[in-house]
Amino acid sequence: MHRRLLAALAAGALLVTACGDDDAGNAGSGDDEYVEAMAASMQQDEDLPFAEADIDCLSREFVEALGGAERLESEGITPEDLSSDEGLDDLGLELGQEEADGIAASFGNCDVSLAELVLSEAGEDVPAEVRDCVEENLDEDVLAEFFATVLVDEETGDEPPEALLEPLLACFQS
Repeated sequence: MHRRLLAALAAGALLVTACGDDDAGNAGSGDDEYVEAMAASMQQDEDLPFAEADIDCLSREFVEALGGAERLESEGITPEDLSSDEGLDDLGLELGQEEADGIAASFGNCDVSLAELVLSEAGEDVPAEVRDCVEENLDEDVLAEFFATVLVDEETGDEPPEALLEPLLACFQS
């Protein structure tokens, strides 16, 4: 089961990048169409465990982290593209470490738990006591760093850092 949870870490990162209150965040007003498109895409994804307000905040933060409307337009990506089922890679948008760090930081900026995303990806058959243990012991900063790394290089998802593995393994051994 712990392998499934580790796989969920990487899957969570990929899930969010596949998702293609206006006063929240610092994104420019030209970003609104992109933010709305991304939010609509995320709201349609039944696998995401987030409330509408969280999705609105995350969408604004994600668009800002990606460089806003200016960068997306320069890359030939329309709001309609962003709301499609295609991932950022499929749209031709390559993420650098700065963008990945920004996307990972979005969760903290919006007060949304990455552990919740991981647990939703792990499936419903994860026992409640394991879920509670993971939520209590998983360091969100370490998880965000790993998440950002996976966004840039999917291969790194195969070898999570020890600081992430130790609390996960402890939860499954108790």
